[in-house]
Amino acid sequence: MLNQINSDWTEKYRPQTFEDIVLNKEARNLIKKYISEGIIDNILLCSRPGQGKTTLAKLLPIIFDCEKLYINASDENNVEVVRTKIANFSRTRSSNGNFKIVILDEADGFANIQAQRILRALMEEVSENTRFIITANHKNRILEAIRSRCKFIDITPDKDGVAKRIIQILRAENIVVNCEVELPKLKSLIERFYPDVRSIIRNVQSCVFDGILRLKDYNIDSEFLQDIISMILAKKYEELRAYIINNESQFNGDYASLVDDIYHLVIDSGVIPCQHKPMWTIILAEYLYKFNDILDPELNAIACFYKIMKEAGN
Repeated sequence: MLNQINSDWTEKYRPQTFEDIVLNKEARNLIKKYISEGIIDNILLCSRPGQGKTTLAKLLPIIFDCEKLYINASDENNVEVVRTKIANFSRTRSSNGNFKIVILDEADGFANIQAQRILRALMEEVSENTRFIITANHKNRILEAIRSRCKFIDITPDKDGVAKRIIQILRAENIVVNCEVELPKLKSLIERFYPDVRSIIRNVQSCVFDGILRLKDYNIDSEFLQDIISMILAKKYEELRAYIINNESQFNGDYASLVDDIYHLVIDSGVIPCQHKPMWTIILAEYLYKFNDILDPELNAIACFYKIMKEAGN
């Protein structure tokens, strides 16, 4: 049977109101406070992809009835964009007398340091008239002088809220769900891809067949993980890569999750000696971070395991 997909659920169910966005309690309460006061700070939204940074940034000007300027900083990242486009917009009063909002989306792509320095000065100059909402995957790529002028909001979603959102979508699509069978699998799926709500929704949609939800088993067999660790300890270079590739179904081809699961098994069990855990932790963390930018996830994971093999011999 072919999977029946009439439209992309991530777009169809993109939040249209503030209440639709899945947020943690602290972030929701802070934004509610801004709404009640009718004013916001400069805001920095940093998180992994798929958590709704851009969606929230675009909703705030609507909530506050503000004129907005949207800049995709990955595409428009030179000095002239700041000196002309952003400066000209932010230095003038709005037509309704309200403050203005500049959205700098994907600002970690704003690599021009001179442009960021000019932006920092501009933020000070127009502080009475304009607010800046900055989104980024990597906070450390934004100048500290800009970060210090913003209120950082962690928008990592609440897991229960993610589950409720998925159930709302399934009901809206009239999908048949065997709750006894599928809800435990849904919990495992959320654990696997959390906090990337976009990936969670896409994976749920991919498991709908003829209007019926049939989720995969997203739990990785611990014996599979232990086999990988044993091969690393035995320095079986060639066998390790072949074993992982031949068993991609165990982790649904999600190499970042595989590395993360290896980390938790190493830390939470006695599969390796305690004195080796710090080295494993440092290397696993290094390569987990690289998954945000890497083009080949398989290469990154295998390189991670090979580096542990090398360091274990020193």
